Amino acid sequence: MTLSNTLIVGILPALLLVWTGARVRSAANGEEGAVRWARFLLGALALSFVVLTIAMPLDRFAFPLLLLPTMCGVLAALFLHLFSGRLVWSRNIRTLALFLGVLGLFIGVGLASNSPTVSWVLHTMFCGALVAFVWQVWRWVGRWFLGAYAITVVLLLVSTWAADTGRPLVETPVWLAAIVKMAGYLMPGIAIIVAAQLVREGQMGVGPVDWRKAILSCVLILPILLLVGYQMWVAAVWDVATDGLRSIFLWLLISIAGIAAAMQLGWALPGKRKVAALAFAVVVPVSMRGAHTIGTYGPHGQWGMLPTVVTEQRAEVVNRAIQRYYERNGYYPRTLTDLTPRYLVYIPNPLIIP
Repeated sequence: MTLSNTLIVGILPALLLVWTGARVRSAANGEEGAVRWARFLLGALALSFVVLTIAMPLDRFAFPLLLLPTMCGVLAALFLHLFSGRLVWSRNIRTLALFLGVLGLFIGVGLASNSPTVSWVLHTMFCGALVAFVWQVWRWVGRWFLGAYAITVVLLLVSTWAADTGRPLVETPVWLAAIVKMAGYLMPGIAIIVAAQLVREGQMGVGPVDWRKAILSCVLILPILLLVGYQMWVAAVWDVATDGLRSIFLWLLISIAGIAAAMQLGWALPGKRKVAALAFAVVVPVSMRGAHTIGTYGPHGQWGMLPTVVTEQRAEVVNRAIQRYYERNGYYPRTLTDLTPRYLVYIPNPLIIP
């Protein structure tokens, strides 16, 4: 099973848990509801770890990808439950102790046997914490969410520029450059979680759906998908040239974060509006698959969209702009910057060795 198909099939266990979890949450309110919800999340997470451990020897790649989005979504919901202050510690201390003991046992056995299960467990914890953190920050922002959205887009533009040029925006010390590079790698995943919150903003409320809010949220999401997809495309182009795996790791991070965020949507949205969560869970991995395919295959469908091909295409764009400049002015531009913004909105960068 291919990577994209495995991730899409991985939506099914996530949907099952969303449906089951919604019934658990609606069955009781108040303190009893908080207790049941915490136990449900802990039980689902422990069961996922057990299945992962048992199934890992059968296929070290397919089974983790099937379960990882669900595990991240459940862990994020558990973290958010902790943030909300609704966890009744006196009634859940044994359950929490049991879960932490089982988790510690899995990690200990994995380390002793050099099992890849440990890396998947750690990846789950990191991704779940990332989803919960961004989700909670969005709650704190509240009605100023458009400002948070603007900041997200600006940071995503910076990370996209860095991915395209292969160099930082400004000169920084080595240690700071490493931190910025890591933040840039995480930015697409963070932006996808923000996109899920925009879906939530467009679907929340009582009564009929406010289509103006829903359409506005779609309009705001589109730049995020385009910028994240462009970074996926650049990574895929470079992977063809260097036999790298950056696009694969980026694909995994974005898709898993998107499905995990869609699970939070499914639990937050009422009734039939949960369909928006399903749509988001499908759109994210499918759109990333499209961006990866465009970056991997050439303009005529052949495998191998090399950086040299992209550079030649961009050079031809600049060349046509130079000719238009000459036809209008009777002489050639002294520098390429003379072409902007009338003949070119910006000067495209050549894809050279990063």
